[in-house]
Amino acid sequence: MDVTISEVGPRDGLQSIKRTLPTEAKHRWIAALAQAGLREIEVGSFVSPKVLPQMADCAEVVAQARTIPDLCIVVLVPNLRYATMAFEAGTHVITIPVSVSEPHSIANIRKTHPEIIAEVRAAIARALRGALTACPRETTVTLASDLDRRGRKARPARIEAPRVANSAGTVNQEDAT
Repeated sequence: MDVTISEVGPRDGLQSIKRTLPTEAKHRWIAALAQAGLREIEVGSFVSPKVLPQMADCAEVVAQARTIPDLCIVVLVPNLRYATMAFEAGTHVITIPVSVSEPHSIANIRKTHPEIIAEVRAAIARALRGALTACPRETTVTLASDLDRRGRKARPARIEAPRVANSAGTVNQEDAT
C-alpha cells in the first residue's frame, strides 16, 4: 500500500482567515515545507479573488513552487474554468470538491450534484488531453469527497482513480472501503 502525505496548509490554512499572507511569505512557507521533506503540497486554490482574496496569487505561487525540485504541486479548483487556469499555470494535481450533501455542495461551490459531476468529467477530459504537466511522482486528477457526519465514506462517483478526502487527510479510495 502506498501512502501519500499531502500538506494542505498553504490552501486550507489560509483560505479561512481574513488577513492575506503576502505572496513572498507563501513562497518561503512552501519552500520550508518542501525542505522539511514534504513531496506533495496543496499550494492554493484557483477561485474568484472576490470570494477568497487570499488565493488571488495562486498562479504566482504555483510558478514559484515549480522551481522546487521533485515537488508535486496540488491546487483546489471548484469547476472547469478554474481547472483550466490551474492547468495553464503548470499544476501537477487538481482537487475538485464534491460534497455528499447537495445543500453543502450548493453552499460551498454553488453546484448541484449533477452539475459538479459534469464539471469533474469535463476537467478529467481536459486533463486526459494533456492539460496536466507531469508530476514528479505521477499525473492524477483528484476527486475530494466529503464524509457524512458519522465519518462514513460516500458512494464514489464513477471517475477513474479518485481520492477520498476529509479535513483530516487523504486516503486512497480502494483502501477506504
